[in-house]
Amino acid sequence: MRQKTQDTGSIPRGTVHSLKNEGTVPGRALVIISPARPKGMQQFFEEAFSPTTDPSATPPPISEEMMKRITAAAARNGLELVKPA
Repeated sequence: MRQKTQDTGSIPRGTVHSLKNEGTVPGRALVIISPARPKGMQQFFEEAFSPTTDPSATPPPISEEMMKRITAAAARNGLELVKPA
């Protein structure tokens, strides 16, 4: 599914997917997870990433340390990370 600025979409539970910004400026995504479960996406995001204090700031680059944190959080929360096809 390709989307433009301000488009919306729905990804059914269990669907393998990815996000890729093909633009020339940093992208943003608003993710709504419903329903939240004791293990799953909400907990994954809370463990893998840090809240921002400046919503206009560019996110930090993905480091080896961040990838380790993401991978560990995924495993703890029942998520499987797969390489793009």
